[in-house]
Amino acid sequence: MALILTSTQQRKITILGTDLEISSVYLRIEFNSRMNGETLDLNAIPYASKQMYLNGIPVTVDILSPKISKNINTTTQVQGVDAAHALLKAYYEENGYTVTIDMT
Repeated sequence: MALILTSTQQRKITILGTDLEISSVYLRIEFNSRMNGETLDLNAIPYASKQMYLNGIPVTVDILSPKISKNINTTTQVQGVDAAHALLKAYYEENGYTVTIDMT
């Protein structure tokens, strides 16, 4: 599972330290579930594409930091991979990006 983060008019994705824009990045998520049963510490590593992820070659891009902590709604969610993807997707959408969850 991954997120496909796509640039918009409001938020562009550029290779860090350059003016080179790319249309999207492939984000692989890592998370830690806290013992309180509701908090997830989230992070994501960007890759230029799924193939670059498979080759182990990340890309450094200028995007909003993916290092965040979010709480789930314990009446409708459980800590886990699905919640981690949904929370990070919502975070990026709230900040102007278009986001798709890639289930493959």
